Amino acid sequence: MFMKKVVLLFICTIGLMLIMSGCEIFDGGSFDKITTNQISKLEIISAVENEQNIYCINYPYSFYTFNNEKGTVVRNEMMFQIDTENLLEEDFIYIRDYVLGIPENTGDGVDNISFRVILEYYDENGKAQSVYVSGKDTLPEGWNEFIEYVNFVCGEDYLTGEGDILEITPEFLTEVFGVTDEDVKEGTLADVIEQNELTIRDFTSSGYNIRSEINKYYSDLKEPLIAPYRPTDLVSVGSTEAEYDAFIAEYLSKLGEGWVEKDSDQEYLRCFHNVQTDDYFYIGRSADINELDMELPGGGDDYCIIYLDAHMEDMTISTDYIYSADFKFILVDCRDTDMMLAFVGEDDATSDVQEN
Repeated sequence: MFMKKVVLLFICTIGLMLIMSGCEIFDGGSFDKITTNQISKLEIISAVENEQNIYCINYPYSFYTFNNEKGTVVRNEMMFQIDTENLLEEDFIYIRDYVLGIPENTGDGVDNISFRVILEYYDENGKAQSVYVSGKDTLPEGWNEFIEYVNFVCGEDYLTGEGDILEITPEFLTEVFGVTDEDVKEGTLADVIEQNELTIRDFTSSGYNIRSEINKYYSDLKEPLIAPYRPTDLVSVGSTEAEYDAFIAEYLSKLGEGWVEKDSDQEYLRCFHNVQTDDYFYIGRSADINELDMELPGGGDDYCIIYLDAHMEDMTISTDYIYSADFKFILVDCRDTDMMLAFVGEDDATSDVQEN
């Protein structure tokens, strides 16, 4: 009898604790907190010209700026590590209601993004909610007041909510990334902006590199010369060892200094390493194509894929390759545009494309 009373008392005590807390439930042997009326993520882009060059924040953790020397986007920790659980309910309600009230498709522009908000939160019932709104060339009503409010909550004036909408120009790229027209092969920064359709949204993720964007412009420009030699099917053309050696010698002479052959870690492929840059690539014979681990196009891939041995149990690395102009040889795991052009023979490739 005494034992039953003890058990009953324990159960009542637990029940009283749950009632008093009002925010915990027993689930699977542990207590889980029910989160209500709380922001889990607030990411804002305000593309209004900003003297600090801060155009994006990710509350409550970080904001993004530019590294002029490296040409990259940098993630910075917010000065005050904000505890979202302690956000006043009135602040939460204002932010939530303002974002929910922004009309969809704000602005009729087609070029320049002016703002973007991604809000993720838990509602009054503890259910996760997500809102995404953005606009072009204009700002929603009350945007400046909203940005001032968010800056106050963050404890620092990060974003600007009033002024001219930023335009991505060559001058802007030079200012924040340190690049000029001289960094662009066969074009200008204006060409890069136009072809890659750059907006401030492109510059709001950590690790972004403007030189990669410039390389993309150049690779897209030269892709018509390389495309005929990308592997849409397996092609096998015979060659002699003498032809193989002569082709490699001629190809290396086109690449300049630093390239040497090293012991290959892949069967049927010869490996070449640059002692100055530590880059590498492989060359093989298409006559050996059926001996390699290949996969034909499919499942969203437009070209054949080659699998390299990762030297770990049952592990491989997928990569791509191109054929030489005569389809006798293959260049594997090389994405440098000029190196691919040299492999296919740029003059021959140009004449082939022009004829077609």
